[in-house]
Amino acid sequence: MSVHLIANRFAGKGLQALRDQLKDQAVEWHLPNSVDEAVETIEHLRGNCERLILAGGDGTFHLASQILGDGKTPDQVVGLIATGTGSDFMRSFDSPALDEQIKSALTGATEPFRPGLVEGELGIRSFTNVASLGVSAAVAHAVEGYLKKLGSFGYTVAMIQGILTYRSTPMTVHVDGELLMEGNGYLTAVGCGRFFGGGKMMTPHASPLSDQLHAVAVKDEGIVATLKATRSLNTGDHIHLSLCEHAVGQEIRISGEGLRSELDGELGPSGDLVVRRGPAAFQLAVPNS
Repeated sequence: MSVHLIANRFAGKGLQALRDQLKDQAVEWHLPNSVDEAVETIEHLRGNCERLILAGGDGTFHLASQILGDGKTPDQVVGLIATGTGSDFMRSFDSPALDEQIKSALTGATEPFRPGLVEGELGIRSFTNVASLGVSAAVAHAVEGYLKKLGSFGYTVAMIQGILTYRSTPMTVHVDGELLMEGNGYLTAVGCGRFFGGGKMMTPHASPLSDQLHAVAVKDEGIVATLKATRSLNTGDHIHLSLCEHAVGQEIRISGEGLRSELDGELGPSGDLVVRRGPAAFQLAVPNS
C-alpha cells in the first residue's frame, strides 16, 4: 500500500510521538522546509498514492485544502493527524487519541469531504474548518504572533483583548436567501467543523461530513454582554443567547463595511463574501468517534 505522510516539522510537540508510533509502518515521510515545498509535495503526491496523510495543525490542513479543494482528485484518500497547536478540526471527531488517529489515517473507512468555499472579489478560497469575519480576524492577527505559543490560553487572551478593543461594524447576513442578522455585529462564523480558537465550540451544529454549513452571527449588545457570552463558548450554549443568531444552510452571504476574514485561523479575504460547501475534494479517513 502506497502511504505518504507530509508532516509540519514546526507544528506542536507531537511529531516525535508520531515517529515512535509509525516506526514499524511502511510510510514514506516528507518534512517540507517551507510552505512552497509543502505545496509542491502535495501537488506531486495527489492522485499518485493510495493514502496521503497530513500531520500538523489547522494551518497544515488549511494549506492542503487550498490545493485539494479544486476537486480534481476526489478519490484521493486523505488522513489527518493532529500534532499542531490548534487542531480544532479534529475536535469535531471528539479529539481521538493519537494512536486512534494513526489507525484511522492508515486503514480507516472513508467519507467524501466537501470543504467550504469562500468567494470574494479576489476569487475563491477553500477552508476545512471555520471561516469567520469581524473580531475573529483581529484575533487571528494577534495569535499569529507570540500568543500562538500559549496554545488555547493564547487564543482566549487574544479573544478577550479583541472584544475589548474591537469596534463592531455594520454587517448583513443571509442564509439561503433568508435574513439572519442585520446591524452592528462583532462576529459572523461559518463552520464545516464545530470548534475554533483553541477549543471554542463556535458553530456547534456544524458537521465536517455534511453538505451544509452552520452560521452564527453575534450582534453588538455591548462589551459586557459579549464578554459574558464567551463563557458559553466551551459548550456551544452561546447560540441560545439573545445576541446570537444561528442557522444551518448551503449558502451564506455576508456583507458590510470594512470586513476582514480569517479561514481556519489564517488571514482571509476582505469585503463582502459568499460561503458555500464545495464539491467532494477528497475521501477523508474518518476517525472513530
